[in-house]
Amino acid sequence: MGVVDLGKYGLARRDCPNVIVPTLAISPVNTAGVAWASSAAMTQITAGLAYEFLLDGMIVNTGMGGGVVTVNGTTYYRYLYHLRIGTGAAVETVVAEAQIAESALVDLGGIVDDAVSAICIVTTSRDIPLAPVRIPASTRIAYDASIDGSPSYKVIRVYLSGYDLSTYDFAKVPGYDSLYHYGIRPVYPDVNPLQSQIVVTTSATSWTLGAWAEVTASLDADYLILGAASVDTEVTAKEAQFDVGLGAAGSEVVQSRWGMPYNASRHNATHIRWGTPFIAYAGERLAIRAAAGSTAVGKVYNVTLYGVRLN
Repeated sequence: MGVVDLGKYGLARRDCPNVIVPTLAISPVNTAGVAWASSAAMTQITAGLAYEFLLDGMIVNTGMGGGVVTVNGTTYYRYLYHLRIGTGAAVETVVAEAQIAESALVDLGGIVDDAVSAICIVTTSRDIPLAPVRIPASTRIAYDASIDGSPSYKVIRVYLSGYDLSTYDFAKVPGYDSLYHYGIRPVYPDVNPLQSQIVVTTSATSWTLGAWAEVTASLDADYLILGAASVDTEVTAKEAQFDVGLGAAGSEVVQSRWGMPYNASRHNATHIRWGTPFIAYAGERLAIRAAAGSTAVGKVYNVTLYGVRLN
């Protein structure tokens, strides 16, 4: 497989969704090494997949923070992180690397008598694109992390995003060519629709996908679906994974996925922009479903999709 210029050839995905690793499971935890020292050992993400895997992204929750602020005090964090993906048994061969910057501020003031303290932990996840890497089937995949300082809390959680190369394929999209990339095509961001969210409820069973929530019964035009975002709405909500599908109710075909690793067990958020968008055609029904890592009653998440109209 050579290098493909998606913009030049107008290629998008169709019926070959990305894979979140681990799938419908809790995200693997790694405690970052401080002062740019790597973690003591790489954390296994998977013992091996049944197919050749095209890795092209990570979804990372740094969980940075932990410092306590007492009455009328201030604390802040600003750190750089370095993450590595390795394959094989220890000592792993590094096949991909990524960097991320994180910052937060807590400021308490105006308190006179009561003894008050606060703690800050960053709970937002973000996607990190990676230069695509082909990983053979049955190959162990692991990761580690390092940080330029030493925050009190530095527990990192990740999901990998990529593709099963036995099913990965492209669709020709005339509207997605060099004119699109130069901003000449009359495209406009609109899918969800804008300035609203879709409410998605998971199954009551841990890591079981719930019912589909309809985004639209019939798309008004052809769209490239580029990315998604999600937040939990409950104190007890856990991390989750989401599917985006096309098709009539009961016959949806999954087109893309994303995951939401969590820290601090509550009020988390994430976003993803897929390395290759998928094409959805005018008149098609678009829907989302989710599964959460909790055995309690169904969890509720607010989600949005981002895409561009092609005609």
